[in-house]
Amino acid sequence: MTTNLCSRMRRPTVGLVALLIAAGSLLGEDLRDWGKKLPAHQRFVVLSDFDNRAVLDKETQLVWERFPADLDGNGLVTSADWTEVGLASGVCFDKRLGGRMGWRLPSVTELSTLLDPNRQSPPFLPDGHPFVFCLEGALVTGCPPLANHMNFWTNTSWNDTVTRWQVDFLVDLVSPSNPPFALVWCVRGPVAGP
Repeated sequence: MTTNLCSRMRRPTVGLVALLIAAGSLLGEDLRDWGKKLPAHQRFVVLSDFDNRAVLDKETQLVWERFPADLDGNGLVTSADWTEVGLASGVCFDKRLGGRMGWRLPSVTELSTLLDPNRQSPPFLPDGHPFVFCLEGALVTGCPPLANHMNFWTNTSWNDTVTRWQVDFLVDLVSPSNPPFALVWCVRGPVAGP
């Protein structure tokens, strides 16, 4: 009887795997190879359905803001765009980027997938990434002046309800932190773990 139960339990799993493989072939993607590392020119797709303001990461299947951190919508990242952790989630919940809602703060694991520790200098984002940071005085792809930080809130708590994990693309750092302010980079996709 144990053998029968085990064989019955395997069938739905096999069916689910077959369904995922079939879905992947319909999408033109091989969903079985989640460990594949893609070069930036193949990894990131700027989405025209989002008015070219969102980017699909084909490695993680997450959709990111293409112009992160501009909270007040003036096209520039300034000190006015830094926010407290208590407001950061609300910024993403209220976002209507490309006419779509469903945005949220990323987990520390998700945001860390955009960090490229192999780079020798900031910004620690993959070469050829399509993300744009508009800074006071200039449009800069990737990195603000070195005097600033590029640390972003995540939805991942550390030891308490106040301290959150942050990812800083200026200094290649993932750490729990409790500064009064940081930047917000919203994401769309299935919710990751805590």
